[in-house]
Amino acid sequence: MTSIRACVRFASLAWLVIAFGIQYPAAVAQTPPDNGASEYPPHHQLTGSDLETFLDALVPTQLFRDHVAGAVVVVVKDGKVLLAKGFGYADVETRQPTTPMTLFRPGSISKLFTGIAVMQLVERGKIDLDRDVNDYLNFRIETPPGGVPVTMRRLLTHRAGFEEQLKEHFATTERPRQLGVHLAEHLPARLFPRGDVAAYSNYGVALAGYIVERVSGQPFDQYVTTEILAPLGMSYSTFQQPLPRDLQPLMSKGYRDFGQPARPFEIIPLAPAGGLSASAGDFGRFMLALLGGGTLDGKRIVAADTLAEMMRPQVPAPSGLPRMALVFVEHTIEGHRVIGHGGATEFFRSALMLTPEERFGLFVSYNSAGTSNAFEPLELLSRVISRYFGRVARAAVAASSNGVDAYSVSGAYQTARRGDKSFMKAAAMLGQVIVHARQDGKIEIGKSILSSVGGGVWRDLTPEMFDPPDRSVEVAFEIDERGTATKMRFPSLDFIRVPWHEDRRLVLPAIGASLTVIACTFVLWPVAAGVRRRFRQRFGDRSRDKREFISVRLALIPYLLSAVAVGWLRQLGMTDLTAFGPGLDTWLMALYAVAWLAVLGAPWIGWVTFRFWRDRVGNLFARVHQSAIAVSAIILSWAAVNWHIAGTTLRY
Repeated sequence: MTSIRACVRFASLAWLVIAFGIQYPAAVAQTPPDNGASEYPPHHQLTGSDLETFLDALVPTQLFRDHVAGAVVVVVKDGKVLLAKGFGYADVETRQPTTPMTLFRPGSISKLFTGIAVMQLVERGKIDLDRDVNDYLNFRIETPPGGVPVTMRRLLTHRAGFEEQLKEHFATTERPRQLGVHLAEHLPARLFPRGDVAAYSNYGVALAGYIVERVSGQPFDQYVTTEILAPLGMSYSTFQQPLPRDLQPLMSKGYRDFGQPARPFEIIPLAPAGGLSASAGDFGRFMLALLGGGTLDGKRIVAADTLAEMMRPQVPAPSGLPRMALVFVEHTIEGHRVIGHGGATEFFRSALMLTPEERFGLFVSYNSAGTSNAFEPLELLSRVISRYFGRVARAAVAASSNGVDAYSVSGAYQTARRGDKSFMKAAAMLGQVIVHARQDGKIEIGKSILSSVGGGVWRDLTPEMFDPPDRSVEVAFEIDERGTATKMRFPSLDFIRVPWHEDRRLVLPAIGASLTVIACTFVLWPVAAGVRRRFRQRFGDRSRDKREFISVRLALIPYLLSAVAVGWLRQLGMTDLTAFGPGLDTWLMALYAVAWLAVLGAPWIGWVTFRFWRDRVGNLFARVHQSAIAVSAIILSWAAVNWHIAGTTLRY
């Protein structure tokens, strides 16, 4: 639901899209000695009273530490609700407490309901998971040369290969536009049309929801209410936006952090991917139905075999790697196999996790983005699992002799969930994850600039898999015929290795140095002119020399304006994602115009530099300085074109 904070949420966005499995803080997990031990027993017996005591200490600490207003937690075990409790405030201004009846926005956990709706229609023979979705739509999704058609199975496993888009991700209107109209007008390109790359896509799941609408003949929100929410007795849940009048008093406010004013109710145009509003109590009923084979209180929403198929991994992966099911994500917490989904909107952070073998489920949601890089829901899940189920640690496996080692996987990796045809491409570059090889055979995954993916030293499990010894999480690398890694794989999101010329370790210093040269040149221009007057010196011997000298300085202005505009976009993304809509188009066109002026000025700067050297204009220092300006202009112009700062599209 990552430069720009919004890009974090869908380009590198790791904690929103990789479910739970890659980044809970090391501090919340026990760090076992690397002595071959494989299991750490639970510390406590899971009872309602012990759980409540534990959460009464943990959750308020999280709220205070991360400036979060409120949270809800519900835990189910063995067919009953073990605990449902609210913490903190649903409305800070009125001091309204959070309760199990308070509505929260669970974000991408909404996708589980969309998946069930799809599978209901599969059961009825109205949808074929492997049929071209164009057969169900009133607009067409083209298949690029060498690609494969988009199918429902690919939509539900995030392998349709859609480019990510930010524009109108959150609406400024009082209610969303019709789902089909929005999808048709915002149809993204297919960056990975062969279906072999996991590129998490809200658009793809929303498209699946629209097919439900088309096939059933009912609006999506009405269908889900009739076929899922009502049978399960989820009376305090809805996909309607804005909320029905009777539920509005129960809705928690959303906050950037505890100390800031409450934000308006978020309108999410791609509702099937993230538009649900629901209470913790209702999520307790939903988890009981999932753990009960699709049945609750004698009401069945989906057949047990169908639900089992939804939870069955759909995409091959190395043994032990968390895998993608149909909407559900299989992953690992404290070494235990769990399945569920994470979710977030601008202001809410949530997670739903099931361990079917233990007949255990937990839902948690926070109503503030907060100030910490920690993902509070995942921290809570990890602590609960460790306390009541123990920790299963995997022993390291010696690397094989097939030539695949830590050096084979070292490099820069960029999320597949990105926009390549707009300025959003720059966000993916900033979100690159750097993998470093260590001489001891381990790898070190550095945290990206725009997310908390990675961090720490990861040991070798197999020739193509690594995990951090303090966290039971694995990452797999796809190796090509040359023995070099091309992808870093997680269940619902791949990271693609980037070529050397787009590696942020090279790009960012080059851009930074170039901007420094240009900014210093322009700012110190009056100073240099004053020095020349003081010592009665002139630049060059002809008026042409002076004109070209001045023209080069003036040609630097577009570079500086472009840098300021990009900084403004970054700040905008940190404060108001709803601004990324039609109202931004005029400003974006202005940025494009200025950036193209800068690009077109680079050849002129290069020509002037050549002439100054040819005709020996100025002294040696002046000519070297002019050369530095020319090189900087070329680097910045290339970057502006490559990352579409000098762009042409209003679709992003």
